[in-house]
Amino acid sequence: MGIQIRYGMVGGHMNAFIGEVHRKAIAFDPRAQLVAGCFSTNAEKNRETGETYSLDMSRVYPSYEAMAEAESRRPDGIDFVSITTPNNTHYDVAKCFLQHGIHVVCEKPLCFTVEQAQELVALAKEKNLVFGVTYTYSGYTMMKVAREMIAEGKIPSNKLYEDDQVVAFYDINPQAKVHFLVVPKKHIQSAAALTEEDGALLGHIFAVIAKLAKEVGLDNGYRVISNVGEDAGQTVKHLHFHVLGGEKLPV
Repeated sequence: MGIQIRYGMVGGHMNAFIGEVHRKAIAFDPRAQLVAGCFSTNAEKNRETGETYSLDMSRVYPSYEAMAEAESRRPDGIDFVSITTPNNTHYDVAKCFLQHGIHVVCEKPLCFTVEQAQELVALAKEKNLVFGVTYTYSGYTMMKVAREMIAEGKIPSNKLYEDDQVVAFYDINPQAKVHFLVVPKKHIQSAAALTEEDGALLGHIFAVIAKLAKEVGLDNGYRVISNVGEDAGQTVKHLHFHVLGGEKLPV
């Protein structure tokens, strides 16, 4: 089965909606195992949830602080914590687990102020920890179909360019000051599916990228990214190229 990943959960008792959603989603990967939790400040609900998932009851904690402290000291402690508590607690819970050296996956929103977010980012970097926020709509089938429909021109978009082979439009969730996508109209699942027959198309794509980069003022340089496969973060199974620039990009 490969490497087992142990995780704990804060919030999400048996009568709560979002905790069960996260547990079911994580269960899609059989390598992940729920081993600890503080599911509720209500002792009965907390106990009931631990028993339902056949947990060692010594690892069902009365508070998230106690959980972070104990799990960080165990040789078999959790690899990450899933935070599914009410929104106004996310910052405090996340900070506590980061301070104890535990990776964090937090339900959205991360917190309520930019300053809090920056503090958590800095803490995660300092501790060399993974900090994920579950904005998962990009993985929904309807979002994948919508993206393909945008590429086909069936849904209006902030279109930058179009010809008979490609379409380009600005990303709705930009990761840089300038961020647009160039998408071939021919269906190709990813760069891994390219063949020699696609050589002319690929050349055209990069010619369009160079043309558009010049038009939008990326004279000091830009980055071209095409994710391939799930491990690289490809969520849309159709070849596309991200073009980012307009500022100094992190190396």
